[in-house]
Amino acid sequence: MTTVISSLTRIIRSSRVYVGVCASAVSSLGTFAISISIARTVDIRELGTFAIAFSTYAFFIGLNRALVCEPMLTMNVSNKHLRRFARRGSLTGGASSLVTIASGLALSMDYLTIVGLTLHGLTIYDYMKTINLAALNKRPALLQETSWFITSIAIGLLIISGNVSAIAGFAIWAGSGAAIGYLIAFHHSLQLNPRWDKTEVHSRTAFAFGGDYVIGVGSAQITYNLTGVVAGLPVIGALRAGSTLLGPIGLIINSSRSLAIPFLARSLRAGRGKAQSDAVAGTIAIGTFVVPFFLVVVFLPNEIGEFFLGTNWPHAQPLLPFLALETAVTALTTIPFAGLRAMLAGRTTIVLRTAIAVVRVLVVVLAAKQAGALGAAISLAIVSIMGAIVWWTGYLLQLKKKAALEIKS
Repeated sequence: MTTVISSLTRIIRSSRVYVGVCASAVSSLGTFAISISIARTVDIRELGTFAIAFSTYAFFIGLNRALVCEPMLTMNVSNKHLRRFARRGSLTGGASSLVTIASGLALSMDYLTIVGLTLHGLTIYDYMKTINLAALNKRPALLQETSWFITSIAIGLLIISGNVSAIAGFAIWAGSGAAIGYLIAFHHSLQLNPRWDKTEVHSRTAFAFGGDYVIGVGSAQITYNLTGVVAGLPVIGALRAGSTLLGPIGLIINSSRSLAIPFLARSLRAGRGKAQSDAVAGTIAIGTFVVPFFLVVVFLPNEIGEFFLGTNWPHAQPLLPFLALETAVTALTTIPFAGLRAMLAGRTTIVLRTAIAVVRVLVVVLAAKQAGALGAAISLAIVSIMGAIVWWTGYLLQLKKKAALEIKS
């Protein structure tokens, strides 16, 4: 218990954690402003198409983190690494952009096409923010987040006031983020010629991280899209309306993973006991932010819900307790996930991801077909609880295995 308290105290005193939390909060509020402004002003079907576009954006940004950023964070990162690894980020961002543009045009989805056109710049933006926050100079990351936050608030107000349409506002928002990304890249002299160079991080490790992410988050994307095919766009729209209010928690989860990897990598070098106490302390720290937000969303009054979501509030209200539970439980898997990343346990994470992914796709899609959006929300909560048990079990077993190998050697 003493070691857990000591670890928790160290986390609380870390200036990098404070700046990381502030940057996550700013990013969350900016994205929240855009999502809310669109949710208030479009019908449930258009909200469904926006949901597909936004989840595609989130998926490819996360893929770049898994392929490029997270492998970097397992080592001692320098500004030299920042410039060199940017080529890998540029390659993944460019490929993601082309795939998304083609998909948007083929499906006649304007929101998705906009994401494709801006995705390369948005990938560079996130690359700089993630590495600076977790390992290098944290203040520029906070500055770039603040700049996009101010822009996002202004665009959100323009959409709500009716001065610009939802889709035009979304295009301006995505374009401004990409522009900030390119400006920061120019300022730091990043090498953006797309190329997969040989680096200190072996490609096998990067692809294992990426494969793990595709299986996990990719299955969520497949689940989302299959739900739309089976149950219709209004079901996706309802799920998105509910998820919009939980967006800040999701961004905190993503940022926490990047911050947790170097933190847990240092703990692992100090031994199994230190790694376990730091894992418990990290989970308590994340829960301190997530649980109050979870309670606020679950007990949100009708007046506030209608203010945020307009006519889409009745579609989201019955789903909120289950979506909030799913998001909160997912937040509590941040530490075991990051711990397996820090141990470079690619095979273990892929096995766990695959098991959870198969269950998620089958259960959620079948539930959506039988019981619509409410059935999908309930099944998501159940699958997240099962996933949390699997992640923590896998992490603790991997720690035990690592300790046994160290004793033998």
